[in-house]
Amino acid sequence: MKNSFVALGAFAAATMFVAGCVSGDKRSEWDAQYERFRTERPAAVAVNSGDANLDAVSATTAKLYGATVKYLDEYVTANNENRPYIGYTYEVEELVRNNKGMTEAQASEIVLAEAKKRDEGKPESEQEYPRIIAGHKAVMALKPENKLAELTPLIAEAASNVDKAIALKDSFKGFDANTLMKVKSVMNVIDQAQFTSEALAFLRYRYEQAQSLDEGQMK
Repeated sequence: MKNSFVALGAFAAATMFVAGCVSGDKRSEWDAQYERFRTERPAAVAVNSGDANLDAVSATTAKLYGATVKYLDEYVTANNENRPYIGYTYEVEELVRNNKGMTEAQASEIVLAEAKKRDEGKPESEQEYPRIIAGHKAVMALKPENKLAELTPLIAEAASNVDKAIALKDSFKGFDANTLMKVKSVMNVIDQAQFTSEALAFLRYRYEQAQSLDEGQMK
């Protein structure tokens, strides 16, 4: 696969993110994660199982999930036409993770330089650099500082809720229909609780990352 971000126009149907010399497997992993957040949501949870503990955790899970999805959809919508920006954010994250002492701003400079190089000779409609910049501006317009303040309490509650959901796994034993239904409900609750916690972590990092970038680069 070519090492270039997905462009719009003729490439609108594609969703793979490209990140310089990053392997195809890593790009597939990033694409799968983002698509999970964007469109592959977990099943709804039941809050009327008849078990007080399960119903309490289910209600909290549903509340947190509902709040998180609103933030997630807002971020996704801001970048519907700026998908190269999403690939850029993953690539910056990967560089920082794998290079001790490297900052997001330093990683961003490298990634943007590579994007500009790949854009050479391409028509404007296929260039990725302008869409990276547009994506950053769209995220900054969501006011990351405010979003982080709003997400912080949700993140703490979601982490605690995951632990409570997992602790429910051993609460129900037996093979009668009622018990099996509760076991299924617990698994749905765990799936939704974990998705919520992961999505909140994704959003927190992306907003922190956007704040840390040198605005002089993003022009």
